[in-house]
Amino acid sequence: GERYFFCNEQNEKGEPVTWQGRQYQAYPIQGSGFELNGKGTSTRPTLAVSNLYGMVTGMVEDMQSLVGGTVVRRKVYARFLDAV
Repeated sequence: GERYFFCNEQNEKGEPVTWQGRQYQAYPIQGSGFELNGKGTSTRPTLAVSNLYGMVTGMVEDMQSLVGGTVVRRKVYARFLDAV
């Protein structure tokens, strides 16, 4: 299926963030509840995504809802981002 790459802010030039040659578009997203825990039950993080410009609605319509979709969270320090 189609893949989308987002981050929650732009780079210092006001442009999309680039990491390993891939552009991540700035989009209002907020994630919480991410924990590393080696014991007990795994955590259930939550992800809040804006429907700015109806983009999420379009994705839901194009992909017969987003059920079963995969979300990958990458946490990268700014010094490791591509220089653009």
